[in-house]
Amino acid sequence: MRVLTIVLAALLMLSCAGKMGEKSHPPSTPPPAVTGSVHLTFIGVFGTEKMSPWGMSFGADGTLYVCDRDHSSVIRMNSEGKVISRFNGLESRVERIFAPIDVCASGGIDIYVLDGANSRIIRLDRDLRNAFVVYNGRSEEKNRFGTFNGIAYDRESGDLYTTNGSDGSLIRMDMVSKKVSTTGGFGSEKKSLLEPIGLDVDKDGALLVADRKYGAAAVIPHFGTDIRYAGKEVLEAPVDVAALPRDRLAVADRRGVVILSRTGTGEGLAGFGVDREMAPRSVAYREGKLYISDALSGSVLVYKYETN
Repeated sequence: MRVLTIVLAALLMLSCAGKMGEKSHPPSTPPPAVTGSVHLTFIGVFGTEKMSPWGMSFGADGTLYVCDRDHSSVIRMNSEGKVISRFNGLESRVERIFAPIDVCASGGIDIYVLDGANSRIIRLDRDLRNAFVVYNGRSEEKNRFGTFNGIAYDRESGDLYTTNGSDGSLIRMDMVSKKVSTTGGFGSEKKSLLEPIGLDVDKDGALLVADRKYGAAAVIPHFGTDIRYAGKEVLEAPVDVAALPRDRLAVADRRGVVILSRTGTGEGLAGFGVDREMAPRSVAYREGKLYISDALSGSVLVYKYETN
């Protein structure tokens, strides 16, 4: 009888410890603190086709280009979300896209696709035809890139910018002279990033870069030299950034999208379990709406963007 009592007591202690352990588990990470100056209201899903959406970009005519990475293709959707053209380069191995991770269509004429698996940039026309390899990092050893992460177009100069996650540098391509130049990198005193991913160019020509490892968005003035980081205390692991009206930034973070002021104040958010769970890959803005490529749902989410 005494042995049975001791056993029952031990089991009771283990049960209590288990319950106490359950209660002592730390709560899930709370969403970033924001002021509420910006309101994001979920409208719906853009398009009906299931994808593995990564980078995306709006063309001058309002059509949306999205990298569908798992299907090794880039798709073009009209304003209603209907797929009107697709490119995967199956007819030619030279121009074939293996792992499209970002696309830039803001130039209005040419569409540039970043093929991360092959360290290449492929140029297409607006209808996703006439493919041409602009840069092949594997064959041009002198200027060989490392890990492609993001691509953006500078309307003022006509140059392309890409981020190199291998050494934390920015790469600038002069599309007229075909000159390639690299700025920054590990050990550089200026323009040194840790793990740059997505990027954008704002109306004033400033570069906006999501630095995942640093946990902030970098702002580099046009022709500037120094980096200014925003959102270090707000963001977790940002992967993309888009310029917004009134000098705000939309940053795709690990669990949602955060709207930042240029000083780094969180002003609004979507996701983070507040309205839904999501895993953003890219973010884009157009005419009062925010578009989020979400790996979790396999779709592009659309939010109405409003300010106080």
